Amino acid sequence: MVHKFITKRSIWLGCLSIIFSLNFHYVSAQKPPTEFYISIDKDKKSFLSKAEISIQDYHEMMWFVKEKFGNNSEEYKFLIPDTVAFKELYGFPFFYRKEGVRYRLAESKIADFICDLQGKFPMVAISYEQAIAYCKWMETSMNQRNNTSNARYTFQCSLPEKADYETAINHRKAKITQKPPLYFLRKNCKKYCRKTKDGSACLISCRYPAIFGLTDNVAEYIQDGMIVEGGTNTALKFVTAKECENPIGFRIKVVRISKK
Repeated sequence: MVHKFITKRSIWLGCLSIIFSLNFHYVSAQKPPTEFYISIDKDKKSFLSKAEISIQDYHEMMWFVKEKFGNNSEEYKFLIPDTVAFKELYGFPFFYRKEGVRYRLAESKIADFICDLQGKFPMVAISYEQAIAYCKWMETSMNQRNNTSNARYTFQCSLPEKADYETAINHRKAKITQKPPLYFLRKNCKKYCRKTKDGSACLISCRYPAIFGLTDNVAEYIQDGMIVEGGTNTALKFVTAKECENPIGFRIKVVRISKK
């Protein structure tokens, strides 16, 4: 999908370059790759995130940009997802708290509940360009966090390539699953999750020992702009955004580069 604020490629590139030239003070505890990612090569230099990027993860990036430029800036607007499509999929809004509003106890409890859900479900209703923006932001954040005198490596973040998914499956770091799409799971979450072996088909988590949720909850953007979906039990299916009928999310690839 093309975001309503993205009208020209030049605008997108301009916003992107400004956003990631910021001197972010990354306050969240960004762990080494092996905490939230799993290696897909023998040298343990390339990693895939164990789960899709969550709604809460995406909110965090938007918070940094809003703090720097304000919520009326083009830099911030560039990152806003398709909020209508988001609510249609999840049943709750992407922006669930209003600044300066004092909530009653019941309203506050509901907002807290939605916040908890946003940390468990994959981010959807965004464009390929917005997924790329998240990868660039994460790269900047990880490197600033790791920028110490004794740091032995730097990070490069991107969307995974087709070969990365195939490697993960061939090395049994992940498996292809065919489960109901996200909009079905939202309506039948508790009933369906109890029937699955891992008990978490509709949620995401970084605690699993291997890559989780590969193409079952959502289709995923890959680096060349195509979409990866679950095909058969032995093969992945790659389609264009127009051909994809399921909600699209993404995970990220991290390459660790040793300093010389």
